[in-house]
Amino acid sequence: MSDLHIDSNAFEEFEYKTLLQVLQDRKIDHLHLVGDISNDLKGTSLPFIEKLRQYLPVSFSLGNHDMLGLSEKDIAAYDFQIETFGKTHLVSLAGWYDYSYAPQMSQKEHLAKKKLYWFDRKLDRTLPDIELTQTILGDLDRVLSDLDGTIIVALHFVPHASFLLQHPYFQAFNGFLGSQGFHDVFKKIRSVMSFSATYIAVMSHARSKV
Repeated sequence: MSDLHIDSNAFEEFEYKTLLQVLQDRKIDHLHLVGDISNDLKGTSLPFIEKLRQYLPVSFSLGNHDMLGLSEKDIAAYDFQIETFGKTHLVSLAGWYDYSYAPQMSQKEHLAKKKLYWFDRKLDRTLPDIELTQTILGDLDRVLSDLDGTIIVALHFVPHASFLLQHPYFQAFNGFLGSQGFHDVFKKIRSVMSFSATYIAVMSHARSKV
């Protein structure tokens, strides 16, 4: 489950009880929140998660909104968490973007748009976006290569171009939504199921032609 934005969506007791009822009705025994829980991880998101944990196990990965006010060290501490269920591993990370989903725009144009409109202008990342994404992809490759069995990868950013929004308004922001590089890493792994805010796929190295 992703993008609850419990602060901006005025997620209060009624919404909390409704969510809990849905989880219980569907007999959910583990909930993973795939980022953008709120704009205040420590003051809003973590208390919300602890409240849910009174009823079921909850894991989470960060989205860009959750990173507000966090240092790069803080962000890194939440990446590449691994939950193991028998022979299945849930690997969670935020991910990032490299502008490759909007190649019609130059890097300078992307940066100008980001500084004017995009939420991430408020974040203090220590590397440029393209370099940061390459670093994350390298770390992901190493983590997945060390795991056996079935791997579920949960990330906030979109790892495949097929799932981008094509509406003209959103196309201008596609460069900030993720990177095809994540899918390229998945294809190297024998069996990966990956999901993000807008992406669900089951792949195997032998069969995937995407």
